[in-house]
Amino acid sequence: MRCPYCGASRIHKDGYTDKGAAKYHCLNCHEYLNDLTKTIFEHHKFPIEEMFYILKEMENKSTLQISKELGRKYDSVLAFVREVQEIAEKRKQGSLSKGTC
Repeated sequence: MRCPYCGASRIHKDGYTDKGAAKYHCLNCHEYLNDLTKTIFEHHKFPIEEMFYILKEMENKSTLQISKELGRKYDSVLAFVREVQEIAEKRKQGSLSKGTC
């Protein structure tokens, strides 16, 4: 594993986030990071399982249906779906590196 901020491999494991992702501390740049750092999942409050569910179902179900199934606000699910769609479009156009989820 490498630090997404400085690229160093001197990383110390430091517990888990509320979402269940492993937390780390970079011994080089002293930034804290986790398994979700610099991914599409980083800034969302949904549990990781719900985000994967949304990803899996968003092509087959409406955002409204997914939000009802998860018991989540429609606007929150819609914001996540739109972010996924924007990233997918950027990757399709080649303006986003493959390392970014």
